Amino acid sequence: MQKAATAGVGSIWNNNNWFFEEKNYTKFAKEHLTEALCKIEFKKNDICVKYYEIKELTGEASITIRKQK
Repeated sequence: MQKAATAGVGSIWNNNNWFFEEKNYTKFAKEHLTEALCKIEFKKNDICVKYYEIKELTGEASITIRKQK
């Protein structure tokens, strides 16, 4: 009986994740945070506070992987 090979999750040049690989998630994080923050709404008595737009959001986001961990 043969054991099925597991597919790597890295890039083409690092298919089996032998070396550390960092993936940039800045664009995804900014979009996700902007969407999440614009859904927040605070209500107390007759007052309602809500974000309608985020004019500036700075920072960086990345994920580092090695050997599928």
